Amino acid sequence: MLNVLLVCAIALALAWFIAKEFYAIAVEKGHSNRKYFWWCFWLGFVGWAMVIALPDRNGGAGIGSKGGFDNLPTI
Repeated sequence: MLNVLLVCAIALALAWFIAKEFYAIAVEKGHSNRKYFWWCFWLGFVGWAMVIALPDRNGGAGIGSKGGFDNLPTI
């Protein structure tokens, strides 16, 4: 019984830290609503996929905003 409780506690702690990271990603994308944390915490993969699919509201800090693949160094 103690092993089951220990495994559940570890699973909840892991879910908490992973959801916290995905919430930080959502905030970086310009979505600061706490619902993204709870979606990731309670639904796992579904919430993660939702955060990954969020559009970037910050004007695009990714590869497309700096010229894309045209500015890559030559090898």
